[in-house]
This record gives sequence, structure tokens and C-alpha cells, in this order.
Amino acid sequence: MSKDKKSFILYLDQQELFNKLPDEIAGKLIKHIFSYVNCENPEANDLLLDIAFSPIKQSLKRDLSKWQTHIQQRVEAGKKSAEKRANDKQRNSTTVKTRSTNPTDSVNVSVSVSEVIKHLNMVINSKYKTSTKSHIENISARLNDGHSVNDLKLVIDSKSKEWLNDPKMVQYLRPSTLFQASKFQGYLLSAKPMVISNSPKAFSQ
Repeated sequence: MSKDKKSFILYLDQQELFNKLPDEIAGKLIKHIFSYVNCENPEANDLLLDIAFSPIKQSLKRDLSKWQTHIQQRVEAGKKSAEKRANDKQRNSTTVKTRSTNPTDSVNVSVSVSEVIKHLNMVINSKYKTSTKSHIENISARLNDGHSVNDLKLVIDSKSKEWLNDPKMVQYLRPSTLFQASKFQGYLLSAKPMVISNSPKAFSQ
């Protein structure tokens, strides 16, 4: 038997065998079983004991084989899981490295963020910094959503006309509000009709 296995099973249908044995042989059989599963290589000097132990021994061997198969399956599953985690980590690392080593993308985003912040400062006469982390994150997120720099400028122009002279709302003319994910799309939709109404075609009509 395996030294790593800490338990074994005796089945209920084996009780009939024990009941038919004399108490002395039944006691010796129990001791013989424990000696066997603890790898002590016991010898059955009694013929009746040997006959009684034979089917139990085969049952113990079958259970051991099942247990070893189960352990091997768990080891293989653990290896596969570890390999998958390692591969996922490698892919994530490669993706981050690829993004961080592409200077063109970084430059384009920085230029766009700077352009939007400068436009906001010009329109509302503010002094927001182009290097502020939260401003960069808000504006970059909207650009990554597929919006253009002109879309962001349009929202600035629209909301500045609404809020600049409103004492209660002027405080919200800031990047964190104007470019907030949950509000930007609504601001943009409300700003676009303003562009249409101010177009030459609209006036000619």
C-alpha cells in the first residue's frame, strides 16, 4: 500500500465474512489488514486467515489504484492550471509592454489632452494644468471611447454657454464633470443641435 495514503475502506458487505469467522480469526484478520495497509508485509500463517484476507486484499488494491489515478489527475490538473496562469501572465505582460513602448500612441494622446485642456482654459478663462493625472485620465478615456477632440471641444463650448454665467453651475465647468463617463454622451447629444442651429444652412432657412 502507499505510505502517503492515510485511510482505507472496509465495505458493509464484508461484514458477512467477519461474522462467519471465529472471533480469534476475525481479530487476527483486522490486525492483518492494518499491517498490510501500513506496508508491513504481513504473512498469513493460518490458512483460514489467508483465505479470508484474499478478497479484502483485492478490494484494497482496487481502491489504491483508484486513489493513485485520482491523485495523478489532480497533479496534471494543477500543472495545467499553473501553465495557464503563467501563459496569461506572460500575455498580460507582453500587452502592457507593447502599449508602454509605443511612443507614437503616447504622444498622440498627450497632444490631444493638451489641446482639449487649453481649449477649456481659453473658453472659460481657467488655468487647468495639462499634466494633472485626473484630467489626463478623463479625457483619454473619452478619446479611447471613440470620441474625437472636436467632440470634447463641442461639449466645452456648449456647457460654457449654459453654465458660465450661472453662479450655481459655473463650478461644474471642469474636466471631471464635463468628461465624466456617465454624463459625457448626454452633454454631447445636447451640444450637437446647437451646431446645426448655428450653421449657415440653418440661418438661410
